[in-house]
Amino acid sequence: SLTQQHIVTPTPPPQTPYHIVPTATPFPTPTPTPAVLATPTPTVQVSSPTPQMSVMGPGTYNDDSPLLQYTQGNWIQIASLQGTEESYRYSADPNAEATFAFVGTTARIQYVSFHNFGIFEVYVDGVFWTTVDGYAQAGTFGREVLISGLSYGTHIVTLRNTGRQNPASNGSVIALDAIHVEAATPPTATPPLQTLNPS
Repeated sequence: SLTQQHIVTPTPPPQTPYHIVPTATPFPTPTPTPAVLATPTPTVQVSSPTPQMSVMGPGTYNDDSPLLQYTQGNWIQIASLQGTEESYRYSADPNAEATFAFVGTTARIQYVSFHNFGIFEVYVDGVFWTTVDGYAQAGTFGREVLISGLSYGTHIVTLRNTGRQNPASNGSVIALDAIHVEAATPPTATPPLQTLNPS
């Protein structure tokens, strides 16, 4: 199980903001019951990423992808045989945030649940999308937040720790495993109607 030292925010090395803890997974055998969270599609506006952000195309992006930005809090990568590419990243900071931009209409956020994990929120293009409870009695991988029904274009997604927790949880840690962007076909341009001049 996660020890107390994993809950206390570690001090990162001076030149490496994130470090890998080369240990075996702290989780017991995960419960093979993935869940997909979805909410009614809100009205969102297509946003353009900030100049320093790169955009994800179709595919799967691990927690260490350079296209994922950990913008707030101290995020720690930990080795886990159950995680995507055998790792995931977590933060115990109540203000922790992670952001990514993708092009298309649909993306899935894969996260991890455990007995000391808390509640985080998801925003799409600055608009609240859903609240996710990361608590589980046992270590659970493969859970996902579904973002779908968006207009085709570039969208910015933000995960934000609320610092809150399920009454049954022992903490408010949040953990990100991977991002999946589904392929989407850009809308085809409709040619303008031609008006015939009467002769």
